[in-house]
Amino acid sequence: MVEEWAAKQWQRVYPGQGQLQTDLMRHLSYGLKYADADLPQYRERIGQVQQSLRQLPLAERVYMSMKLEAQERLPVPLDLRTEEYFEPRAKDVTELAMIDQWVLGERQGLDYSEEDRKVLTGRIRALYGADYVDSWRRALNQFSVTDFRDLTHGVAVLEQVTGPAAPLRRLLETLQDNTVIYPSEPLVEASAPVEAEQLQGARAGQQQAAGIRRAFVGLSELLTGKGDQPSYYEETLRAVSAVYDYAKAVEDHPDRGKAALTTVLKRFSLGGPDPALVIEALRELEKRWDAEVHGFYRERLANRYPFKAGSPDDASLEDFEAFFGPQGRLQQFHEQYLNAFIKDNIDALYSESLGLPGSARGAEPVETGRAHPRYLFQPTGALSVQLAMSRWR
Repeated sequence: MVEEWAAKQWQRVYPGQGQLQTDLMRHLSYGLKYADADLPQYRERIGQVQQSLRQLPLAERVYMSMKLEAQERLPVPLDLRTEEYFEPRAKDVTELAMIDQWVLGERQGLDYSEEDRKVLTGRIRALYGADYVDSWRRALNQFSVTDFRDLTHGVAVLEQVTGPAAPLRRLLETLQDNTVIYPSEPLVEASAPVEAEQLQGARAGQQQAAGIRRAFVGLSELLTGKGDQPSYYEETLRAVSAVYDYAKAVEDHPDRGKAALTTVLKRFSLGGPDPALVIEALRELEKRWDAEVHGFYRERLANRYPFKAGSPDDASLEDFEAFFGPQGRLQQFHEQYLNAFIKDNIDALYSESLGLPGSARGAEPVETGRAHPRYLFQPTGALSVQLAMSRWR
């Protein structure tokens, strides 16, 4: 270990000077073999490091050394699935343990048996499996589905999800490939001692791989259908594709607001409002409120008595009935559009995902206006209250 570290340092400091590097290595090898250097200036620091390392179990220290060595030898980023590293090094745990004990100053008197090697190898395998699972779980926890900022953004996101790139399928396939590490074929019986040892190691590897596979079986089996039934992934993709189709149809419609309002009213009847479409629908509803209800009130009633005190002009009974009557504009607008929003889906309007609580509150004057006719006049015909109408927002 010391010679490997020194060789790398000399190559970095003296590149292209092979003879010098060879001479330095020869000198180091002689010193390691015959010299017993006493470096008192480093004794306290070495003691501190050794004491810190002793806080960790032997298996953890050896596994940590393996990871540090792998980061130097293998490509970056480190792929824990690289079979060319862990499996061969797992067979040399006794040597790694000896180096570890030498670092701690405890090398003398140690003699690891074959059973010690097996126990240590099993513990390191367990650490490797737990680290492998944890690495994948941390990667999966970074995955999230973005909220739709508006209809156009929602259509773009759904198009990516359902398009040829198939990011969800590729994610599940990658997870499946990396959690099925060994083939599932049964192992044959060994016919010689050496083969028996290899078979035992292979069985341990398969048990380790089975533990990794179990940790992600819920996700990896999303791609697997049962009998004639489609996989859960295919069913989910069909549902998402259906959402994309009707959202795309609204986006491509010449009158997007009108299409959104129609779609949202249908979706409300099915009990499933969609925030991005509700926003478009509320914008269309605001336009219709101003054109069909508030515009009429503004032109025919707002500046006439009794709606404006002191006005020389009286509101006509026909206009009053056309606005407040049982089949008046206010009642018709409420029944045609607002029942679906206010009566049955008021929670959807106040949803934080819409970001338009003002639009929902803007519907409250409509409810108040519907109640006004009962209180406008006393039984004797005298005016008892004043009516005030406001814009949608």
